[in-house]
Amino acid sequence: MEVVFGGLKVLMFIKPNNGGVDNYIYLNSIHEPEMLNVIRENVQAGDVVVDVGANIGQHSLFMSQFVGETGSVYSFEPLQSNTDSIKKALS
Repeated sequence: MEVVFGGLKVLMFIKPNNGGVDNYIYLNSIHEPEMLNVIRENVQAGDVVVDVGANIGQHSLFMSQFVGETGSVYSFEPLQSNTDSIKKALS
């Protein structure tokens, strides 16, 4: 599923029947846009950022756009099914 925020697009692997964030994005096209605004205001090109509890990776994927090629995003997620979703979005 393509998720759009502030003119940027990321592709995400969404499982609507997974509930939680997946279902919210499926129904509303994005999750926590107000948090993404805060992240966008504070994360700049070249930054190194950490997303602890990345869930299915929406914030991480957008942060990768914000930091650009000169920055890095490190995402940590304890649930394997969510980690799998992030990996599928990156492939």
